[in-house]
Amino acid sequence: MRYLVPASLLVLVLTFAMPTCSSGEGACCLQQGSCVFVTMSACSDSVGLFLGEGMPCDPNPCPPAPINDTCEFAIPLGRGSVGLTTGSTAGAGADYDPGAGGCLGTHAWGPDVVYRLDLLAGDVADVRYTAWNADGALYLITDCSRPGDTCVAGSDVTLYAEQERIVYEATEDGTYYLILDGGYQFLAGPYNLRFDIQTQTPATTEQVTKLETIALTATPNPFRDSTEITLATSGQGPLHVDIFDVAGRLMRSLSGVSGTAVWDGRNDQGEAVPPGAYVCRMRSGAGGSSRVLVKLP
Repeated sequence: MRYLVPASLLVLVLTFAMPTCSSGEGACCLQQGSCVFVTMSACSDSVGLFLGEGMPCDPNPCPPAPINDTCEFAIPLGRGSVGLTTGSTAGAGADYDPGAGGCLGTHAWGPDVVYRLDLLAGDVADVRYTAWNADGALYLITDCSRPGDTCVAGSDVTLYAEQERIVYEATEDGTYYLILDGGYQFLAGPYNLRFDIQTQTPATTEQVTKLETIALTATPNPFRDSTEITLATSGQGPLHVDIFDVAGRLMRSLSGVSGTAVWDGRNDQGEAVPPGAYVCRMRSGAGGSSRVLVKLP
């Protein structure tokens, strides 16, 4: 026995069976972790990272910006410190580029993060940077608004997942910014940074005062119950402090006056955070800075 299929049903079946034309749009990650739904071409024009056609922006698939995305919140590497730190440039903006005529001899258009070195003349900074997913570039500048003109040392001689190294002896007292960068705007990911900041002479009181004019201090640090956080340049203005865990999650927001705030080791819900390392970002009308805080068991 045969059945006749109504024409209306046949049209309906064909409608669902026919493939639809794709718009070519998908999630595009921009600076600071924002997401827009655009074509690959539009994403490239916006200096974004295209995650794929059809990839939605809700929920947001883009990584948040690293804490030390800009010079304002550069993570300090203290005089005399030696160690290894890890991080990621994912979600960072492409904020700095020394230019083809700068200390690298080429552009560095990749996402970048920043560390701060407060050096005295004669101090030697030996730093080694490995970008695991990118062609890394490493350079040291004194003015973040003019990276090309103030670059004092740089290295971009290796390829993907290979080490870049700078050994620089400071010629004068001051603050230097170490930029961990890359050659291509779309490539970001995890990195290792080895550092050895060698001091040649103890700092005088006058030199310490000069170096700490933009410094953030925490006393005590490490701490168990609470720590007092101070920004030396904040003067008498209001103060805002954010505490993040090492994954970049906001733990606590604080406000203070006269350049000082106290953290009791708890999150915004009043719960004690577990022992470990946290990053403090402080802002005031006079500027901002950041520091790693360590809570003891």
